[in-house]
Amino acid sequence: MRSMKRHFAETNRSSAMAENITEDIIIDILSRLPVKSLMRFKCVSKRWWSLISDQHFVKLHLQRLILENMTPSQKIIRSNPLQTIDYEALDNDEVNDHVVVESHDLGRDEPWGLAGSCHGLVSLAVDDGFLVYNPTTKESRKLPGSNLVAEHEFFHGFGYNSATDDYKIVHGAFFTANDGSKECGLEIFSLRSGSWRRVLSQDVPKLDGVGIYLNGAVHWIVNHGSGNRINQAIIPFGLATETFEEAIPIPKVEGIVF
Repeated sequence: MRSMKRHFAETNRSSAMAENITEDIIIDILSRLPVKSLMRFKCVSKRWWSLISDQHFVKLHLQRLILENMTPSQKIIRSNPLQTIDYEALDNDEVNDHVVVESHDLGRDEPWGLAGSCHGLVSLAVDDGFLVYNPTTKESRKLPGSNLVAEHEFFHGFGYNSATDDYKIVHGAFFTANDGSKECGLEIFSLRSGSWRRVLSQDVPKLDGVGIYLNGAVHWIVNHGSGNRINQAIIPFGLATETFEEAIPIPKVEGIVF
């Protein structure tokens, strides 16, 4: 009987302490947790579901991940079909390959290529447009297709503009003009506005493939020259200015090929 009374007393004290914890403290604690834990904690209560889903909390959590360099543990190993590998699971000796490598069912929007990645999100090129997908939460957003149409020579990029709190997709294509010269069309999709916009840019470097996002810009490696005189450089595209920035030469290191 005494043990039962003690149990109820301890339970009541714990409930009282929980009610006295301010929402600021809860937010501070939750913002330090990985995304997988937050997905489970959404089921604790309606209050926590609303709190964790709030855009201000999402932004705070992202800022803390970047500040503390807590990158998501899932990495893409294939884009068609989409598969990811969980590095955290590799540390567990009891897991098998089926747990470490996860296949993602995107329904009818199966990707044919990766368009970029940023902050744990990936942009995937699909037949009729693009898809932004979160491999951890399994949430996705279908985007309309660009107006650029070309048979070959596409280049893509995906990144974040902190000045406007906006994610952007860079989509470019090279065309052969009537005189035989190469022309480039360049469009930007803003997730905030939900629309494509044509960007006028002169002297677009000969880009190819998927750019890498870093520090507010998408970067591609380009080759200059021919034969044994090929020099490589990194070409950044600033997402805030939406312009190509000055090329960054890649120094040659003996015995290393980039």
